[in-house]
Amino acid sequence: PPALDQILQYTNVVANALREASIVTQTPFLNSISTLSLTIISMVQNVKLQRDRYLRIVEGIHQVLCALTSLCVDSEHIRSPKTLEEIAHYAGTLQKLHSCLRAQQELGTLKRLFKQSEITLQLDQCEKELNSIDVVIFELNFGVATADAAVKFEDEIERRHQEVLELISAKSFLSEDVSSLRRDSINLSSESFSLLPASPKLFCGRDSELNHVVKTLTADGEPARIAVLGPGGMGKTTLAMAALHHPTILEKYSIRYFISCESTPTCADLMLAVGSHLGLEPSRQPSNAILQHFKQFSGQE
Repeated sequence: PPALDQILQYTNVVANALREASIVTQTPFLNSISTLSLTIISMVQNVKLQRDRYLRIVEGIHQVLCALTSLCVDSEHIRSPKTLEEIAHYAGTLQKLHSCLRAQQELGTLKRLFKQSEITLQLDQCEKELNSIDVVIFELNFGVATADAAVKFEDEIERRHQEVLELISAKSFLSEDVSSLRRDSINLSSESFSLLPASPKLFCGRDSELNHVVKTLTADGEPARIAVLGPGGMGKTTLAMAALHHPTILEKYSIRYFISCESTPTCADLMLAVGSHLGLEPSRQPSNAILQHFKQFSGQE
């Protein structure tokens, strides 16, 4: 629906603004919240079922992101113990929603149809937890914690969005070059590690394959490209997760990413998915933007 496309676009803008503000102010948990929000946005863009449900969920995320961004750039209360406690709680709840969406993406289309009741139950729980967050402490003078029922949905979104952007533009410390802000964010990169799916609790019978993957990824020379092939249900994702969390991989690669490619049938789709996961703005040449992003973090510029 057009309303979902609009709120996804607005939430993407505010999530990026929150990330940049968190880098400057170094407020705990905000970097994780912004990165999780950007990842959730990219996932919701591809959902086919229950889009009205996701519209409500993302609209709620937009509300909180607007409030957090405003507090981050224009208030000292964001560092109060109570506020930080709620922010940490909210980050954990977003992580649960992210895990729920990722689990759905890993199911085939037919399995998703058969598991609709289970999926609905999981979403009910995530939505309930999101709604239970005490956003009253985030409330600003424009009343971000609650929406006026007398105002049309689109107008409320537009008003809240524009007020946050105006507040950001009035702050000189947020007008610095975006690339320098992203370079500074390496100091907060440990917050993003939690975005990786958890290491498999059970992993049996694939030790030789795991050792081969780890050895290939840590070998000197050209970057490794490994394809794990096989029918559904044989443990391809589990093998990938076990490799990402392997101690040898952790020692060599301090920053790792997991990007679902289920809805990326072409190379162009893959580049868009990677760029979206990294929080990059859409461009005609996403591969160049992705390379530039990693060069900044590696200190080559």
